[in-house]
Amino acid sequence: MARRTVDTVDVRIDPKNSGSILQLMANVYRNIYSVIIEYVQNAADDTARQIKETGKLPPSPLKITIDIDGKTGDISILDNGRGIALEALKKFATDPCSPTIDKNGNTIRAGIGVHTFRSYFKKATFRTKSKGTKLLELTFQRGDENLGGNKIEEIGGEEEDFPYESGTQVVLSGVAPTNKKPYKVSTRYLKNKIEERFGQFIGKWLEVTICVDGKEDMVCKGSDAMVSGSQTVRVSV
Repeated sequence: MARRTVDTVDVRIDPKNSGSILQLMANVYRNIYSVIIEYVQNAADDTARQIKETGKLPPSPLKITIDIDGKTGDISILDNGRGIALEALKKFATDPCSPTIDKNGNTIRAGIGVHTFRSYFKKATFRTKSKGTKLLELTFQRGDENLGGNKIEEIGGEEEDFPYESGTQVVLSGVAPTNKKPYKVSTRYLKNKIEERFGQFIGKWLEVTICVDGKEDMVCKGSDAMVSGSQTVRVSV
C-alpha cells in the first residue's frame, strides 16, 4: 500500500485544557511573519547543530523555499535538511513546548515551535524524509477536539512525492487568524525579516527563496542586501 499508519500520537500537556493553553501561547505570535520565521528557524537550528557536531559546514547549503498560495494564503516551507526521525516527530505531540537546548544544557529558545500555526491557520501538515527512509507525514488541526489520534503515516510508491532525498516540508493551510488579526503577506517585508534574522548565515550555509504560486519571487541575500520589487498576498476571512 502507498500509505500505512506507523503510529498515532496525542497532544499531551498539563493541565487538562491543553488545547486552550497551546492556543493562548500561539496567540503571542501577532503577525504572520513571526509564524513563518518560526518554521524557518526550526530548519536552520538543525543545520546549526549539525555544524557544531561535525565542526564543518555541510557539503551543500541548507535550501529553504517559502511558497505562498496567492489565492488561498496557504504557505509551504520546504527544506533539504536531514529530515526528522520518527521518534522526534512523535515529540511534536508528546512534548509540544520543549525548548531548544545547546550542548552545555543552556536554553537557547523557548516556544511552542511546531504549534505556532494555531495563531493563523486551521491545519499544519509535516512531511519529512531522512536519507534511506520513506516519507513520513503528520497533521495537526486546531481545536481541543483534535488533540488526540493524530496519525503518523509512512508514504511510499507513487504518493511519495518529495523533491529531496532528505528534508522537511511544513504546509500551513486553512487561513483563520485568531483575535481578528489581519492576514497579509508582503514578500518584500518577509524578505527583510528573514535577512534580519538569518543574514549572517545566508550565502555561507543557508539559502532562502520566497515564491508565490510556485514561481520564484525573491531570493534572500546577506545582511547588506538591497531589496526591490514585491508581491502582497491578502486573504479575506
